[in-house]
Amino acid sequence: MNIYFKLFFRGLKKKKLATVINLVGFSIALTLIMFIAVFLKNEFQADNFHNNINSTYRVESEFRAKIYPLTAAPMADWLKDGFPEINESARMFSPFYKGLIYATLEDQSFEINKPVFVDPSFFQIFSFPLKSGHITKDFESKNTVVLTEQLAKKIFGDENPVGKVIKYCGKNDLTVLAVLEKLPANSSMEFELLLPFASFNDYNSFDLTNWDRLTYQTFFTTDKDPNILISEVNRKIKEDLPEKETKYMFLPLKDIHFSMNSEYDIIFRHESKSSVYLFMIVAIAILFIAIINFLNLTVATASLRIKENMVRKIEGAGRMQLSLQYILEAILICMSASILAAIFVELLFPVFSNLLSTPLNHIQIRQPWFYISMGSISLLTGILSGIYPAIKFSRIAEHTSLNNKSSVKLGSDRWNNMLLIFQFAASITLIIATLFIVKQINFIQNQQLGYDKEQIVYFRMDDNLIQKKDAILEKLQTMPGVVNASTSDFVPGQPYSQRVITLNINGEEKTAQIYHTKVSENYIKTLDLELIEGRDFYKTSQADQNNFIVNETFVKEYDLKNPLSTPMDGGEIIGVVKDFNFNSLHQPIGPLSIRLTNGDQTSLILRTDVSGMKNISSLMSNIQEVISNIVPESYIEIKFLNDQIQQQYMKEAKIQKLLGYLSFFAIFISSMGLLGLVILVINQRIKEIGIRKVNGAKISEVMIMLNIDFLKWIAIAFIIASPIAFCSVNKWLENFAYKTTLSWWIFALAGLSALAIALLTVSWQSWRAARKNPVEALRYE
Repeated sequence: MNIYFKLFFRGLKKKKLATVINLVGFSIALTLIMFIAVFLKNEFQADNFHNNINSTYRVESEFRAKIYPLTAAPMADWLKDGFPEINESARMFSPFYKGLIYATLEDQSFEINKPVFVDPSFFQIFSFPLKSGHITKDFESKNTVVLTEQLAKKIFGDENPVGKVIKYCGKNDLTVLAVLEKLPANSSMEFELLLPFASFNDYNSFDLTNWDRLTYQTFFTTDKDPNILISEVNRKIKEDLPEKETKYMFLPLKDIHFSMNSEYDIIFRHESKSSVYLFMIVAIAILFIAIINFLNLTVATASLRIKENMVRKIEGAGRMQLSLQYILEAILICMSASILAAIFVELLFPVFSNLLSTPLNHIQIRQPWFYISMGSISLLTGILSGIYPAIKFSRIAEHTSLNNKSSVKLGSDRWNNMLLIFQFAASITLIIATLFIVKQINFIQNQQLGYDKEQIVYFRMDDNLIQKKDAILEKLQTMPGVVNASTSDFVPGQPYSQRVITLNINGEEKTAQIYHTKVSENYIKTLDLELIEGRDFYKTSQADQNNFIVNETFVKEYDLKNPLSTPMDGGEIIGVVKDFNFNSLHQPIGPLSIRLTNGDQTSLILRTDVSGMKNISSLMSNIQEVISNIVPESYIEIKFLNDQIQQQYMKEAKIQKLLGYLSFFAIFISSMGLLGLVILVINQRIKEIGIRKVNGAKISEVMIMLNIDFLKWIAIAFIIASPIAFCSVNKWLENFAYKTTLSWWIFALAGLSALAIALLTVSWQSWRAARKNPVEALRYE
């Protein structure tokens, strides 16, 4: 065995360039593949840390052909009491419609993202690990709270918060009962704080016995067949509540992460399968590129060692020994690359994690499966890369080699050419996909939304500010730098709620399901919406209280020939605004009503006319001062509406960035392989180049001769890549209601980019070879 290692290290000295290219290229590829593998594992095994993952279901409501991930409040208890097959049931409620939600410790306040009200049985259904404290029946008390590790650290630092008291939204003192560990990276449920339903009515005015309001998530566990149970549930609900139109269905907890029904699923993080499959394809493509790269260079360098092998054959070495040498060398290089990749993974993990929509947990790369997978890929690549040259070169006849006809022309090897074609096809596909995602993100960012999102700031109000909102509005509207101010319960980019209203169409009473928002005066002017029919709400008048302004889609959907003065839900329609995208561009514009009312607005919106960070900062300070003067010890977080809009597409922006990096490295790996291959091909043809130059060939003619084959392979790769990229991108664009066009120039740009990279790689070496003195190549002949 020692002889194999001696020959291996001797060979490394002879083929330093090929070895370096193989090591660096394969280690980079393996690093990227393992990062993507962790991401894919999290996505496909979302929520599987829950002990009841296979027996937990969410109740979803179908109302008027639309499915909601929500139910009425009594559903959980109704299921538990009426069906012995159900082991546990629990409600969850996220007050997304509310104003600013914050916790105060001593004199410092902290904004809370996604607080959730839950029943005590929540902890029997879900298996979030505890860091400190313990969940007891005390959680049924309304003065208790459970924090996540992230929020506990933000509020209390390194202190143990269990038993300590925080003030919630400036109202009640809550005792910290327990702290949950940092939510697992593969948790699709996201929250920072859990409150008991016992305290629900301290912060909300909803009737928990009402069956009309679809606002709560209901989960249950059962060991029975859910398909049989759901038919019983729908039958019994019809008996108990015959006037209700709602039907119900069960969605397994394990399927929620990839559920497309996510508009009102505030608590859960969703991912589209097309995006996940896109990264899976990218991982396969990079692995494919790396293996081809490794295989091509292994074959190329092996072809230069035929004389050495023939001498060893004459001295008694058998084919098995020669074959084993090729395979062992390939495995050793691959395993060395895997060690290098493990170092890269450890160093670059934080960078990759930040690129994802959901950060990964560092511990995930320190588990046995990770290193076993990395080692297996390396071992398999080494075996595959070693077998082919072993079979090909170990059986060449001795006289062929010793007559100095041993060089195997790589350019004539169809297998190598085919591998190179598919390698660049994969790279071109990644370039096209990246360019299209960039185009779609730019399309979204520059899309006319129907309102002016620039220079608008807003902040959420707590109950104390809501009570003083009229005084605050009056003061802010006279402030220098403020053009208009208004209040609403939602701002564009947030999930607008839906409701069923009564509409009089041509003298006939009908019900309609619409999006709605409640506003104060100046809302239309503050957002700069275009009023195309009727009028705006009258200023400082009670005449328009509970009247409506609707959008164009509302008029079209309900076929209102003369919408103005149409009676509607206790008021009437007084105006029609041009459609605007109040939701993200993932969704089409729905029917919307804007209602003028005195209460329920939780956000204050300001249109400003200042520019420059210094002026903006000064305006922010002035707003804070006005609020503090009216409501002392108040707490607000002023935000830009533009940031809220961009946040809707953060996931796509991160995909674009990540895919851009992956495409760069894919091209880099392919180019490194091509460079090594070109150098070896030129070395094989160096005497041919010398003879051509002696016979009068120009440098340009020699370069064309050396470039033509490689460029032909790139052209074939482009033809293969284009339809694959077209189908992949088209599938991904299905996630958007508004999408860019599949422009031909992107395909052309990707093809030209790959061609330019290949041309630069090949031409540099071709030029160097063509400029050499032919005497140097022919002096031994």
